[in-house]
Amino acid sequence: MRIQFISKQKPLICDEVDLERVKSLWDKNMHGYSNEAFTWIQAEKIDLMAEVYVEVITSKKLKVGIWKTTSARTNSHREEVRHFNDLHWITVEDHATDQEGLISKLLLFIFGMVCVPNQIGCFMTDWTDMKMALQYGNEAKYISFNEFAHHARSDQKKIVSSLMLLNEDLPFSKKLENATSLITQSLVSQDYLSIMNITKSDQLPHANMLLLVCKN
Repeated sequence: MRIQFISKQKPLICDEVDLERVKSLWDKNMHGYSNEAFTWIQAEKIDLMAEVYVEVITSKKLKVGIWKTTSARTNSHREEVRHFNDLHWITVEDHATDQEGLISKLLLFIFGMVCVPNQIGCFMTDWTDMKMALQYGNEAKYISFNEFAHHARSDQKKIVSSLMLLNEDLPFSKKLENATSLITQSLVSQDYLSIMNITKSDQLPHANMLLLVCKN
């Protein structure tokens, strides 16, 4: 997976130690659904070969670009010709209380959803699933399960999709039960989409993390 950091400034806007850590994890866990090497560049002009585009707004907020996907494109084996207008942009805001940088957390989240098998050894999600969920809206909140209850009470926006990476040290059935009961019907839109990966990996933080997508 090729990441582009959109910036003309030097040095690199992300800690290279964090990037090397994600690259090492990605390279060790590549499989049939994620067999593309993890690389990155920093440039002001859009590189059409990248898969994810990251622009820093603040230390807690990123503008993220992904290539739009549809079921028709997913089922097609034809090589796509990419155009700038095919990019979908979403603002990701960090609502977690830990001190790690949002870029690092987002890349680890993608790694966990795409490269890590679930707790019983199967792969539940891939990059196409993530893109489908992210393009439902234009705002996303990165937040833990424990912090979600407060967020739900303070935010009136309907959730259009959610991405869940469940890596807490609990039985599979218990994590699935917690996930299905977390987001009640009153909080979501009519066409709400949810994807999740229920993992048990020491390569990821032992926590349950969410990306909650809303439409402005």
